Amino acid sequence: MKTETGNIDEMKETAYSRKTLYYLLHRAFIQEIDEDFLKELRSPEMKTIFDEMEIDLGKDFYEGDTEKVLEDFAVEYASLFLSFRRLLSPYESAIKEGKIDCTPAAPVEDFYAKCGFAVPDEVSQDKFKVLPDHIGVEFEFMHKLVSREYNALTQGNESDAEEVIKLQSEFLKKHIGSWVPKFCTLGIAKTNNPFYKNMLELAQEFVKSELDEFDIIIDG
Repeated sequence: MKTETGNIDEMKETAYSRKTLYYLLHRAFIQEIDEDFLKELRSPEMKTIFDEMEIDLGKDFYEGDTEKVLEDFAVEYASLFLSFRRLLSPYESAIKEGKIDCTPAAPVEDFYAKCGFAVPDEVSQDKFKVLPDHIGVEFEFMHKLVSREYNALTQGNESDAEEVIKLQSEFLKKHIGSWVPKFCTLGIAKTNNPFYKNMLELAQEFVKSELDEFDIIIDG
């Protein structure tokens, strides 16, 4: 990773920004937006971050009636990701193999296991527990890895930071980087909702920047 050549403070700042983005993307895709997350998204701090990234969510997002905004989000999320005739499957196996299957998802779960990560039991959609290769879970896993890097750097443990950076690189190459950009391209074409369109564009740009930063080339 190119940031390895920088000083510790620069690496910490980069890791902090990355883990913040991975958390935002995890929460945006893992389930529909609830009132607490909407409040967080509408906060002055998040507004500043969105402005810096030139993300415009529109006047209705910030000033619209909360109940109406949440209802609109729920309908759009269900249409995109949950309904029987959903427009976009948020699973790696579906994008790569054309179907949701625990077998293609097994390598993802194996990777989690070796890093001590398990899919949270409380995460569910339509009363079904999400599979390990759901985009929201993969983003959460990367958030955990980058958080470990940040903590190691904060404690001055560069060797631990280097080890977890290697894990990030491997997971990006084998999983996130190999399907999320395509997923985002499909999704951007299927929604006019400002929030989800912006999150899909952000995810696509961020993952591509991560691949560049780690010098990873994805075939195809």
